[in-house]
Amino acid sequence: MSERASGGASTGSIGSMGDMLLGRNDPCRCGSGRRFRLCHGRARKRVGLVDRELEALAYVHNLGALLPSLRADGEALEAFADRAAAELEAKSDIPIAVVEEGVALADEVARRRIVEGYAARYPERWRTICGDGGAVAERALVASAVRGTIADRILPPRGLYEVIEKELRDSPGQALALLIRPSLVWSLEDATAAAEAAMRQTDHSGLWFEAVDDVARGRLERGHERRVRMLAGRVAAQLPIARLPRATSLVERGFKEARRSRTFARELAVVLLTSYVVQIGAEAPEYSPN
Repeated sequence: MSERASGGASTGSIGSMGDMLLGRNDPCRCGSGRRFRLCHGRARKRVGLVDRELEALAYVHNLGALLPSLRADGEALEAFADRAAAELEAKSDIPIAVVEEGVALADEVARRRIVEGYAARYPERWRTICGDGGAVAERALVASAVRGTIADRILPPRGLYEVIEKELRDSPGQALALLIRPSLVWSLEDATAAAEAAMRQTDHSGLWFEAVDDVARGRLERGHERRVRMLAGRVAAQLPIARLPRATSLVERGFKEARRSRTFARELAVVLLTSYVVQIGAEAPEYSPN
């Protein structure tokens, strides 16, 4: 019985058990007469590299949603983001074509600021991404930042203001906490850390909230305060809300307080991380306080 018949590998097959046992300098099983490392071994190596590149690019593509600090700036790009968000209204999905239009408006200085800012904050992570994703990762990072810049400007749906009008009496902080998306203030990494801390307190709901509060205060930075103020300002910019006077008043008071008081902005940020963890718990019951 020939070697090919006994191995059960057909011409051109890649990834069989027989190939896995071949040495780098053994003849390739496809019958080409070339060494395995110069024939199908090279193809397998390339397939593995492509897989790692795709994984890296998928991760970078989502960074704008996972990391609120990753944003693009520049007068032309920000004006474009304002227009795009207004057209999208309360939609959460931002079309690729819209993102690409924004990327085209980011000049080289803005692009380098995004890449270098992320690389400085997460050097090991960025080295891994670049090692697996190549130069394309930089463009994907810019696109992700542009996507986040547009997402910051998408205003809450009217339905949330109606809830405030009917259910809240005198709580400007709660009004803003309902209107500001927690994921625009905190990273998913922060929320996951808080959820995991809370999960260790599953028998005591009071301790669950204390655990989240501890994580929030331990990770709280000036950047969180700035984003709370910025997002509150974007919400307040659409006031007044027609036929919803109480909601209008509460939001306006909340915005003024966030702008005036650092303590108010910090406390609102803490509440938003708790909201984020509750959202995670709705999707993953093991993180839920109930």
